[in-house]
Amino acid sequence: MQVKVRTLERGLSIDSSPTAHSVRNGSPNAKSRREDLTSPDLRIVRFAVVSRVTVIALSVLSDWIIPDHNPDTSVERLSTSRWLMAFTRWDAARFTTIALEGYQKEEDYAFMPVLPMAMSIGTRTLGILVPHIGPSATVAIGLVITNCCFVLAAWLLYRLGLLVLRDQLLAFRSAMVFCFSPANVFFSSVYTESPFAACSFGGLLLLELNRPWLGALLFGIGTGLRSNGILNAGFLAYQCLFIIVQDLQRGHTLLRTLVERSRKHAVLMLGVTLSVGPFVVFQAYAWQKECYAGDACAEAGECKLSEQPPDWCQGSMPSIYMHVQKKYWQGGLFCYWQLKQIPNFALAAPALALTASGVHHILTDFGRQLGRWTEVSCESKPTPRAGAALYRAVLVCPLLPHALHWGFLATYLLLCANVQIATRVLGSGCPVFHWFLASLLFSRSPGKTSRLLKCYIGIFNCLGIIMHPNFLPWT
Repeated sequence: MQVKVRTLERGLSIDSSPTAHSVRNGSPNAKSRREDLTSPDLRIVRFAVVSRVTVIALSVLSDWIIPDHNPDTSVERLSTSRWLMAFTRWDAARFTTIALEGYQKEEDYAFMPVLPMAMSIGTRTLGILVPHIGPSATVAIGLVITNCCFVLAAWLLYRLGLLVLRDQLLAFRSAMVFCFSPANVFFSSVYTESPFAACSFGGLLLLELNRPWLGALLFGIGTGLRSNGILNAGFLAYQCLFIIVQDLQRGHTLLRTLVERSRKHAVLMLGVTLSVGPFVVFQAYAWQKECYAGDACAEAGECKLSEQPPDWCQGSMPSIYMHVQKKYWQGGLFCYWQLKQIPNFALAAPALALTASGVHHILTDFGRQLGRWTEVSCESKPTPRAGAALYRAVLVCPLLPHALHWGFLATYLLLCANVQIATRVLGSGCPVFHWFLASLLFSRSPGKTSRLLKCYIGIFNCLGIIMHPNFLPWT
C-alpha cells in the first residue's frame, strides 16, 4: 500500500523502495528484518561522521591557505593552537571565553549558558588528568561536544521522520540532506547549533513516543543552549489542544475533558514550564548578578559611577537578553531593516523563501482537509459534533504543528532579529525544513527548482568553509 506525505511532495509516492516496503509490512525472515531496520541507522551515522571529518579538515585547510580578515576591535578574539584557530571565530570565541572566565561583559548574556558550562566541566575534568592545559583544550572539548551532537542529531532526525512522515525513504534522505546543510560550517564549529538540533529533534521524537516528560527535559536543555528553544514549548501546548479537540468530537463538553484529562493536561503544562524555565532562570541569574549587587553598593553609598545598576534593571520585567540583543545586535521590530543590511537579507533569502513555500503548502493542505471534513460532517449528521472536522483534519495533517513553529520562527527572524542567522537557526530548530528540502531535491520530476536548490546547498557549503574560518562575515 502506498502512502503519500501531504504538502511535502506533490504527488510523490514515498513508498518507492523495497526497504521501505519491508519495514512497513514486515519480513518473514527475522534476521533480514533486523538488518533492514539497522542498516539505514548505521549508514546515517557513518555518513554524518564522514561529513564532520570533511568539514573540519576543509575548515582547517581554508584557515591555513587564506589570510584572515581583521574585523573591528569589538569582535572577541582568542589565541589558541594553529590547528584550532578555524574554530574560534565570532561566537565560538565568545562561548570559549565564557567557559574559561564566566560572564564578564554585558554582551556575553546574549549567549545561553549550557554549552559554556559543558565546556568548562570538560576542561576541569581534563585538568585533573593533564595539569596546565590552556584554551586549546577548551576549544577541543567544545568541538568534540558539537560534532558528536551533530551525529546524534542526524540519527534523531531520521527516527523522527519515520514516525511523523511514515516514510523510510524520505526520512533517510532528509537525514542525508541535513549532513549537507547550508549552515554546515556552524554545525562543526564551537556553536550551539548541533547540540540544539539534537535536543530539538530528540524532544520531538520523545513526544511522538508519548514520553512528554523526557521530551520537555530535552526542550529545557535546548532552551539553555539557545533562547529560541522556548518556542518548542508550543509543541506541548499543541498536544493539550489536540486532546481537547479529540474529546469534543467524541461528544464531551469542554468542562468534562478538562476534568477527566486534568492529569494529562497538568503533565503537559508542567512540561511547558520545564521547557521555558532555563531562560527565566538565566534572566534571574543575570538580574541578581548585574542589578542586585549594584543596588547593595548604592545603599552603602560606596558605588562608583560605573557600578550603578544599568538602565535595563529598572524595567517592570527586566531581561538582559532583550536589552543586549537590542543594544549590540539591533534586535527589535524592524530595527534591522536598514539599507546597509541588504547583503544580510540576501544571505537569509533562500532559507526564508523555502520556509514561506513549505509553510504555505502545509497550511493550504490543512485548510483543504478542514473544508472537506466539515462538508462530510454536515452531510452525515444534521448536528455534527464540535471539533469533529478539525480533529480529522489535524489527523491527516501531522505536519501542522511543525509548520506553525517553522513559520513563526522565520517571521520573528525576518522582522525582529539579525536576519543573517536565519539559515542556521531554521536548520537547527525545524526538522520540517529538512523534510521539505529533501522532498524538493528528490522529486520524481526534478526541474529547475531541484537544480537551484543543489546550487544553493553547494554554494553555501563552499562559501561557509571559506569565509567563516577566516573571520569573514557569514550567516
